[in-house]
Amino acid sequence: MNTPKLLDELCPRACIRFRAFPVLGPVLDDAVKWFQDHGYTRSTIRNHIRGIDELVRWLKRRRNALAHLNTGHLDAAYEHFRLRKPSVAGTIRAIDRFLRERDLLPEGPRTPVLPSERQLEVFGVYLREVRGLAETTVEGHQNRLRLFLRFIKFDRRPSVIRGLKTEQIEAFIRRAANTNNRFSLQHVIASLRAFLQRQHALGVLPMPLHQRIDTPRVYRLEQLPRAVPWVQVVALLRSIDRSTSAGLRDFTWPLDTGSVAASWCG
Repeated sequence: MNTPKLLDELCPRACIRFRAFPVLGPVLDDAVKWFQDHGYTRSTIRNHIRGIDELVRWLKRRRNALAHLNTGHLDAAYEHFRLRKPSVAGTIRAIDRFLRERDLLPEGPRTPVLPSERQLEVFGVYLREVRGLAETTVEGHQNRLRLFLRFIKFDRRPSVIRGLKTEQIEAFIRRAANTNNRFSLQHVIASLRAFLQRQHALGVLPMPLHQRIDTPRVYRLEQLPRAVPWVQVVALLRSIDRSTSAGLRDFTWPLDTGSVAASWCG
């Protein structure tokens, strides 16, 4: 009996359509296996499959792009999705690495790469090969740092890194705090610290600015639980004195109100 492939498990209803993609369809099972071997989670692989679906639809609208896929087409697709849909842009970079590793992607006219994207690619190589981070973790760092490089206008003047000031970093963190809670802001600062530490180690940054960034404090149990554990619900119900009419009322009330009982059950 044949063992179902990962693509069938992740996308049982759409796997046949995905395998019928021109050019990418015949290698999609191999690509999914490559994602898995490189540490991608199942949910991330599923998202990348959806991203490939969007990539294929975009390429079909470009004359001969899909039939004669090359590096230039993927570069153009990346630039199209980079700001519109960063998740799809991440998929394009991942499938680009897979196709190159399999020697399935011919060279084509290259779209000029922004300095910030080159910087992020170099940093990504460091995170993968030196620090041994999983691909999804690398992509997370790159996505957060892309916002920082845009904030300091790195593409206009890449040398801005050499003269970076603490005030600029603090200004970026204040802006990030407007759209991130303290939990997600921790990830932003972790990515920023890793990047600044690397720049200092390379001699680009003369000062160890990564040591001057404070991480937001997050405390255990500081938020209310989304649901009460069933063990506690049972203990609460057993604590009610049902020998009195008031106690009997208190005991039956949560059981008669389905919404409350359902929320307690989690």
